[in-house]
Amino acid sequence: MCAACHQPLEEQHPGESFDAGLSLEGVTCASCHVRDGFVLTARAADAPAAPHPLAHSPALADDTVCAACHQLTWSGADRPLYDTWSTWQASAYAEAGVSCTACHGSHGPALDPAQAVSVLLDVERLEVRRGGPPLRAKITLQNTGSGHAFPAGSPFRAVQVRLALDHEDGVTSASESLTLLGRELATEAPWLTQTDSRLGIGETRVLDWEGALPLDSPSGNWVFHVTLSEVVSGSADAAPFVDQRLPLRVD
Repeated sequence: MCAACHQPLEEQHPGESFDAGLSLEGVTCASCHVRDGFVLTARAADAPAAPHPLAHSPALADDTVCAACHQLTWSGADRPLYDTWSTWQASAYAEAGVSCTACHGSHGPALDPAQAVSVLLDVERLEVRRGGPPLRAKITLQNTGSGHAFPAGSPFRAVQVRLALDHEDGVTSASESLTLLGRELATEAPWLTQTDSRLGIGETRVLDWEGALPLDSPSGNWVFHVTLSEVVSGSADAAPFVDQRLPLRVD
């Protein structure tokens, strides 16, 4: 199942045509563009100028070609394991003719996930007293820039929303709250969906938070800190792609 998308060429699999070097390359240009000795193109006008045999393939311009690797149904599962294409297909984006390549391009890298979600902070005040009453906030998340569920792709990929009071030393924190946007699957086939907390297209979700500083908290500069980070199989994969800080006056 994995090799169908990650090693799609015959030469990448054991057999008479096996190429050890090519097997390590994963998805190459040839995966989509070479068939029967011809290089395929979605633009018919390219053919006369090409220095090699070229064939026009209208299918390359059809968004269903994306579904070959971005839509995957496991036999017996209650939902597709990869549903990026189907969530787009059922959206207003598809209805309006906004294709996958309109946002992602034909060969471009994945977009910055920060472009997919808007984050609005509503904090009741910008001061907090050590040992005093808690600070309350509302954090509004909205999927404003993605033509499919957010986060999309692998069911083992999620986004962690962290809310906390952080000290300037970068180590001390208080009232940390963690929320995951993603899916939880059963641990055995057919990988039934246990929960799905992703943001649908245009969906808004409000997180209520409150935090306080213990009386023995250090003095100095504190911030109300909001981050969104990608998580793969339960581990943070990279630095936060959203990092918002509100400086606080601390008494």
